[in-house]
Amino acid sequence: RRVRGTKEHWNHLFTLIKSTTQYPETLSFGFEATSLIISPDRDSNTNNPPTYVTLQTLPNILELLSLFSRSSEVNVVRQTSEVLYTLVELIPIIYKDDVGSQDSRLDYWLSIFFQIAAICRDPRVDIKNAGLNVLQRALLSPVLQDLGPESWVLCFDRVIFPLLDHSVELQVGEEGSKDALDDVRLRTQQILVKTFLQYMSVIINCRNFNALWLNLSLIHI
Repeated sequence: RRVRGTKEHWNHLFTLIKSTTQYPETLSFGFEATSLIISPDRDSNTNNPPTYVTLQTLPNILELLSLFSRSSEVNVVRQTSEVLYTLVELIPIIYKDDVGSQDSRLDYWLSIFFQIAAICRDPRVDIKNAGLNVLQRALLSPVLQDLGPESWVLCFDRVIFPLLDHSVELQVGEEGSKDALDDVRLRTQQILVKTFLQYMSVIINCRNFNALWLNLSLIHI
């Protein structure tokens, strides 16, 4: 049975986990502890398995994942991207009893997308690719199907377009071979195209659709 701690208990726990990120010898233990907090109980027979992620704990969890995503340990960064995807799908569960919380949900989804996009900017090509895989899955996740047109414009303006701009500026040698970086650019463009096509029927109703369409038309794919 899961026991909910007080805010003070959680703060002590998060402080302890945060201290593990300062040392390579303890980093993996801190990441494992964070993963256990986030991962739903897969043995649960309910559609919404219990998790320790709540509106109370989510900000601290995102702070920890931000630290893990900047680790020099490749496996930790890869696993962090997967954990961030888990959070994307947990947001509706956290807010299931909160009516009219669409803006708050979007704020947290954007925070998660920002972190995944930061992983996509990692100078290590294999980390970039892991981040791009997760970002595409996250943006196409069924849990986002109820987002409105203005929300999707924000996702494009704050997450997808800046990431595409970054991919264009990648330097051969510093961040990978020409072929590897061309592949990164192609995959970033695919994220843009697939996301737009999946939600086009919604996006077309946004107030600034003409501006969004102009930005899309200026991209040579």
